Amino acid sequence: MTLTAGKKPAPESGRTDLTGVFMATKKHEETTTFEFLSAHPDLTSGEIARAMGRSVCSISGQMRQMLAAGRVVQTGIRNGIPTWRINDMPFGCHNRMTMMFNQLLREHRHGMHEVSL
Repeated sequence: MTLTAGKKPAPESGRTDLTGVFMATKKHEETTTFEFLSAHPDLTSGEIARAMGRSVCSISGQMRQMLAAGRVVQTGIRNGIPTWRINDMPFGCHNRMTMMFNQLLREHRHGMHEVSL
């Protein structure tokens, strides 16, 4: 985007909002943080930010949002900073032991219903 005095900036993507001001768009070659983390698990927010050329604040905010939504889980801590990976467990459950317990409990309860019928 080129800035010139007295003129509105021309959007590089060709997309503008209703007022004609530049509106950020995702280019086809850009990778989302989620896609990047899928391909590169167990990284810190700082490592992700450096690799993607974005600010640490931006990536940290996205990680908090994805954590709250259950899309990522913390895999550990490296030098006092959490490392992340994509949550591959169903329904946002990120603890394999809890998931296994719930599955066994569900199977047990299902078996009890068959016996009582």
